[in-house]
Amino acid sequence: MKNALLIAGICVSLSLASVATTKSYVSPDKLFRADVITQSDSSEAVVEIHNRKGDLLSKEDYSSDDQQHGYYVSKAKWTPNSLFFVYSLERSGGHSVMVIPT
Repeated sequence: MKNALLIAGICVSLSLASVATTKSYVSPDKLFRADVITQSDSSEAVVEIHNRKGDLLSKEDYSSDDQQHGYYVSKAKWTPNSLFFVYSLERSGGHSVMVIPT
């Protein structure tokens, strides 16, 4: 009986675990890659910039502890000269949902 409860608990835990998805944006000159990483249980994002070798150059985490006060990336694009990765953020919920930083 204890084993059955343990297995049931593990199954529930696994089904509640969030899965991260990554959308990658390669710069026009192919020297950089921006990864927008989101969790399935909230759309809050982490934005990472990598060089061609995959080294992490910059990271911005827009997630929140309660998954209601962070931001998700609504639009993203490299500038044509590959100098900037520009993206728009929207609130994941909670207060100030009309605030949209870029």
